[in-house]
Amino acid sequence: MESNLNEQNLHLINLDKARSNHFCTFSAISFFFIFLLSLFMPEKILAQGTKTFTVNTVGDESDPNAGEIGDDGVCDVDPNTPGDQCTFRAAVENQNGNRNLGQNEIKFEIPNAPGSGSIVIKIGSTGLGPLPSILGAVTIIAKNNDGRRIELDGTAAGANAIGLRLLGGTCQISFFIINSFSSHGIYISGTPPPGEGSHHIESNYIGTDATGTIAKGNGGDGIFIDNTPGNRIGGTGVSRNIISGNDGYGINIQGLDPAQFGTNGASNNQAIGNLIGLDISGDNALPNKKGGVILNDAPTNTIGGTGANEGNKMAGNNTSNGVTVTGSLTDGIKILGNFIGENKTGAKFAIGISASAKPITIDGNIITDIEGVGIDLFVKGDGSYNLRKNSIEGNMKVGAKLRFSEGRTVQIMYENNFHTNNDMAMDVEESVSGKIDWLVLGDTMRLGQVGANFIFHCSGNKNFTNGIYNANAGVAFNYVADISPGAQMALRASGETYSANGAEGRKGKVVLKAGTEFSYALSGSSGVSNGKDGDRLDVFTDANAIATFTSMDNDFSLNAGAGLRWISDGKNLITVRAFIERDLFDKNTIAGIEVTSFLSGKSILDNTITNNGGPGVLLNGSTIAHLEGNTISGNGTGILVNDAATASITSNTITANGKGIALGGTGTGSGLTANSIFKNNGLGIDLGNDGPSPNDADDADTGPNNLQNFPVLTAADNGGGNANIQGTLSSTPNTTFRLDFFSNDACNPSGFGEGQAFLDSFKVITDGTGNAAFTAVLTGKTFPAGAVITATATDPNNNTSEFSACLPTGNVQTADLELTKQADKTQYNVGDPVTFTIQLINKGPATATGIVVTDVLPAGITFGQATASAGTYDNTTGKWSVSALSSGQQVTLTITGTVTQPGTITNTAEVTASGVADPDSSPGNGVATEDDQSSVSIQVVQQPNIAEQYKQLIQQVTALVNNGKLTPKEGRVLKGFLELSLRQATKGKIQPAIIVLKVFIILVKNATHRTHLTNVDRKALILAAQKIIDQLKLMQDHHHPNWWRESNNNDELRSLEDNSSKELIDFSFNGNYPNPFSSYTIISFGLKDQHKVQLTVYDANGRMVTRLLDKVMQPGTQTITWQTPDLPAGIYILQLKMDNFTKTYKMVHIKQ
Repeated sequence: MESNLNEQNLHLINLDKARSNHFCTFSAISFFFIFLLSLFMPEKILAQGTKTFTVNTVGDESDPNAGEIGDDGVCDVDPNTPGDQCTFRAAVENQNGNRNLGQNEIKFEIPNAPGSGSIVIKIGSTGLGPLPSILGAVTIIAKNNDGRRIELDGTAAGANAIGLRLLGGTCQISFFIINSFSSHGIYISGTPPPGEGSHHIESNYIGTDATGTIAKGNGGDGIFIDNTPGNRIGGTGVSRNIISGNDGYGINIQGLDPAQFGTNGASNNQAIGNLIGLDISGDNALPNKKGGVILNDAPTNTIGGTGANEGNKMAGNNTSNGVTVTGSLTDGIKILGNFIGENKTGAKFAIGISASAKPITIDGNIITDIEGVGIDLFVKGDGSYNLRKNSIEGNMKVGAKLRFSEGRTVQIMYENNFHTNNDMAMDVEESVSGKIDWLVLGDTMRLGQVGANFIFHCSGNKNFTNGIYNANAGVAFNYVADISPGAQMALRASGETYSANGAEGRKGKVVLKAGTEFSYALSGSSGVSNGKDGDRLDVFTDANAIATFTSMDNDFSLNAGAGLRWISDGKNLITVRAFIERDLFDKNTIAGIEVTSFLSGKSILDNTITNNGGPGVLLNGSTIAHLEGNTISGNGTGILVNDAATASITSNTITANGKGIALGGTGTGSGLTANSIFKNNGLGIDLGNDGPSPNDADDADTGPNNLQNFPVLTAADNGGGNANIQGTLSSTPNTTFRLDFFSNDACNPSGFGEGQAFLDSFKVITDGTGNAAFTAVLTGKTFPAGAVITATATDPNNNTSEFSACLPTGNVQTADLELTKQADKTQYNVGDPVTFTIQLINKGPATATGIVVTDVLPAGITFGQATASAGTYDNTTGKWSVSALSSGQQVTLTITGTVTQPGTITNTAEVTASGVADPDSSPGNGVATEDDQSSVSIQVVQQPNIAEQYKQLIQQVTALVNNGKLTPKEGRVLKGFLELSLRQATKGKIQPAIIVLKVFIILVKNATHRTHLTNVDRKALILAAQKIIDQLKLMQDHHHPNWWRESNNNDELRSLEDNSSKELIDFSFNGNYPNPFSSYTIISFGLKDQHKVQLTVYDANGRMVTRLLDKVMQPGTQTITWQTPDLPAGIYILQLKMDNFTKTYKMVHIKQ
């Protein structure tokens, strides 16, 4: 039976413009007729075996007797010529006509083919257009019997021409060179779709020349699989294809969108071992213009494989991707073991793998030299997503970028991936709604700009384990947990390593909204040698949010910032808790632990905190902390409590720090007990962080821990098998206090003690005057030989004092401090200097410690300076602090000032604190009859008016000229200065008047005829001029901002100053160059003799900017270079001072 069905004409359908579903009707009719033919076909035809068609010519003619089922089965384009003339076109036609026989074969035995490379068949050269579609199953091995490949050249095939179209099933196509077709190299579909598929496409060059090194691309994709399943593209070794240089994608797998009618069959396809976008060497790029591989609505397909050499190797350009996954049907796709982006030409994919997908596996790929993103994944379906063992290398913008559609329940497995040299290894932002669980395990992110950047929004468990974040220029792991209202999130990191990064090891921002619950746990990890903090966390809270932050068993060492720095805004303190336990904090520059505004009760436990440059533990803000069982050693300060923070500090070992515990803020209620505090350089406990705080009457002062008074110990010895301690406490009246007693091997250098070994506690109650004398018997306790005893006092609100002064055992310690005060004279003029001398002597047998003498200068005297033979004087508080004064030792304080108003002025000094009892006085009680207080009164009268003093000084100069002690020339210069200064003062120009007088003083000191002018004469002139200056200063506006403008713009003053300088001073000032200047300027001056020189820069408001020079300079020209890279633009004043002679010079700094 013959059939009128001519399936050879299937190739006339434009498959490039019409997807297979567009001609479903045609295919269904064809299938129906094929079925009828099989019913009526002769049985002998159905029973015969498969056929082999041998191509023996390079022509492109058609076989007139081929193409229908049941044809003669002979491939011959010219039956009238002896012998079979079989072209490739004719072989395809005969295959189609005999496809019912099974797996036929087409082979090539072309004798005497021209050339020595491939054997070229020019498809369409006879005007027949593209080849017919290949129907049924056939094996085509495109190698001639002499081993040469067959090249299908589509130059003449016409528009929309495809190299090979496979519409049957289970074809094996190998060793072809397919190039220059106007459409796809190979097109795979089915009749009807989705078709049988299961084709094997191996060892072909698709889009290149015969050498595999030159692009001769096809106009469409290299291989286009249209809604067909089970195809295998490539293989390992020789089975791989080269798919390069095409105008479309290397491989395009298209499924059927669910919105279309029909069945999606684009599944279970494999692309293995191919070179895509590369030449035969695998090193040089021959990009496919649209990209390497695309899968659109093509689920459960695999690109690459896990076996040896099963991964594809791809290269492209910066407008294309290596692998693209898109569409609504993307479940179960696997991208395995591929090399993406690797080539020697510098060509880079825009994205290595771009996937908008449902659950997908991306495993074992090597992704390098990408311009944009290595893996760009948009998660749009529920389920598990696996990204494992990928190596993402090179200076790409982002190694892996993940985004999420809303409302999904997702598990992300990101495991054992290796990132190096990425600008950012990971860039992740979660959706606002849904639940996302993370397992980030064993990943490495190193040598990039930023390791990972995560933005968490939705509920879920975020687990990070055994990651290595090393040597990134910025933050190793940066995250923001901006949690959606009502969400529950847990962020855990364990076994992580953050080392040698330029900024923080970990840096996080947590935003807690109403109803959110958040937990953070960092354990078994290390943040070492980072440029900023080991772990930095900033928390912003809303009402009704609950959060717990835990750090446990971590190592934070050698960081340039703090080991751990956690900061909360403190808005919801009660429900935001921190736990820091069993961590190591060593050799961090700023601090070991810094906590701000967290509730951390029972929290900072059993840590080792050593050798940090700043505090071992720093508590700021409104933190409420509990520290217990920590070893805190070798830090700048052991524990520093600032702001309104408070802490319960119990059973810690605090040793060899700068200070033991310092409370520097305003917080109260910090209870300190049972700690071992010893061998610290400063105080064991310092309330106010300012040295010993003296006791005050009724303990009425305020400050950290209310500056709780400490006990005064008077006796300590062993007796009856017990330790006995006597002393007193002066504090708030009618209050019960807990006294803690300690034994020490030695006393702190301050004279106030520490607490090396806790002995016991004892309660005392003060009387109505605030005093309590006590004898504490510590039952069953004894003092070691040579022990030094100290004590603290704690009130009912847990305010603990500083340590008491040290008390050696076996002695009752008393000291007798006697204070005397004198003035240098009894009567003064307004503006005169005044000097008070205070002498303090210890006439008692014991060394007095912790001494504070208070001398606040009264109204009518302005402070000048103070010199102490021992200790330090603070003119703001009037306190002279002396750490210790041994028996018989005397110390002196000299205070100088200026009297500013007439009348009787009384100045009183008193011992206001001492750590050792005094038999005849009590510190700070204000009793004038006790020997620890002394007063002195002086009389101050109004001095002559300024004009009269100028006149008297001019007369002094005239007398010295008349006596021959000054030359007439010197006399004219000096009187000229005095007259100029008087004119300036009369005009109200106070500062210029003072400057002229200072020049007068300098000239007097440096007058050349020193042999005639005696020291007495010089001193008299200088004192008279200085007295006028002091009076002028009282008239002066001390905040006048334009002092330099007046002196610089006063031509009369400047001229006289310059002329006199040349006459009397061995000095020249050459100014600076350049001026104006931007980044530096060179300052030059000359000296004839050796002088001490100060070179100082001020801003336009008279504030000192810097001092460039302050030392003795040798004769000659001197130059100083001032580097100013960060100096703000503006006007600056350069002041050069030599032997009390001063000259100023204006400079202008500009920014370029």
